[in-house]
Amino acid sequence: MKPLKDYSHIRGIHLSHRPSFGSDFVDGKRETLSLEWQLEYCKKLNLNSARQFCDFPFYLADPKACVDFYVETTRTGMKYGVSNMQILFNGNSLDKNLFILEPEWWAEVGDRYVTDMVLALKDEPGLLMWDVMNEPSCNNYYSYATPEEKPERWEKINRFLKHYCDLIHELDPEGCVTIGHTTPADLEPNSEWVDVICFHDYSQTLARINRAYDRALAVGEKYGKPVINSETCCLCRANPYDLAIQTAMERNTGFYVFNLVSEGYWGEVHGLIYPDGTVRNPDAVAALYGFFRNRTSTRIKAKPNREGYVYQALKLLETALTDDTGLFRNTPRTTDEILEAAEYAANLMECNEMVPMIDPPSARIADWRAMPPEERNLEEVRKFAYELGKILKEYCQVL
Repeated sequence: MKPLKDYSHIRGIHLSHRPSFGSDFVDGKRETLSLEWQLEYCKKLNLNSARQFCDFPFYLADPKACVDFYVETTRTGMKYGVSNMQILFNGNSLDKNLFILEPEWWAEVGDRYVTDMVLALKDEPGLLMWDVMNEPSCNNYYSYATPEEKPERWEKINRFLKHYCDLIHELDPEGCVTIGHTTPADLEPNSEWVDVICFHDYSQTLARINRAYDRALAVGEKYGKPVINSETCCLCRANPYDLAIQTAMERNTGFYVFNLVSEGYWGEVHGLIYPDGTVRNPDAVAALYGFFRNRTSTRIKAKPNREGYVYQALKLLETALTDDTGLFRNTPRTTDEILEAAEYAANLMECNEMVPMIDPPSARIADWRAMPPEERNLEEVRKFAYELGKILKEYCQVL
């Protein structure tokens, strides 16, 4: 596809989908989600593009099968309205593959690999652009180099990048080329060699995110080229999905969220949905449709007891936690009765934002309900319901 002047329409994602040459394991876990399954969710989530890694070791194992795989992947994506940003090399693994920086390897293997990929994909309608290398500076080879070593190593990496930018432009004169840089600080000097300027940002505050955009957009203006944030959103880096997505939209910049499914190595800190299709954080999904959390002082605090339902919930909990007792009898309530009362309270608490959703009460209730009644620990269920009642009372200031 020819380079566009504006990529602000891009709502992208990273997918988990690789060929199985010798191994069908991704991040130590067998890949079970089909490409079609993932693309179906892209369609539901208002996503229209995907970054696709192609690791050249797969090509070395079986060149034709590798090329055919990515052609089919691109065509399948197009059926769902999802274009492909095809990544050819991954800078994150550069430490293990330093040989690729040597011109001898380019002549023996690299040029053939890139040529086969480009000639096979360049006329595919689903191909959005070529990403020569993902995060060239994000590796120990460069990041942990001494101050004396860094300039020489960066120059060596950039010789590699320029060689393949030039080769792709030669093979695909009307195609679009980019480099997925780790941060905006890396964009110079190779912005001259690409058609689209791509940076990654996982900044921790709104001011820092905006500074990253300011820097990247200034480079785009300098070279007269469009800008994309091709990797963003990470829970453990204080880079919330909804805030990162909102900022990209407000800055009129296309973006790629990392990533679609919470699983495998990155499952703890990345992902919009779980492998069963449920949502991890509704804020992130809402943001993809242009709806954002209110972070201003105009927020209206919910009043869960406005119509007296907190009183009813507390009464149900009290009844469920009161055993039928007498001189010669003590009949405890069943776990089903207690869980019913607990769910009433939990629903009030969750929809009124009274409890952290890292461990939603409704999820614990669902786990107990999935167990046979005889296997539930009655004391644990009682304690859980009692604690819900305490929180509900305190929040609503009910005696």
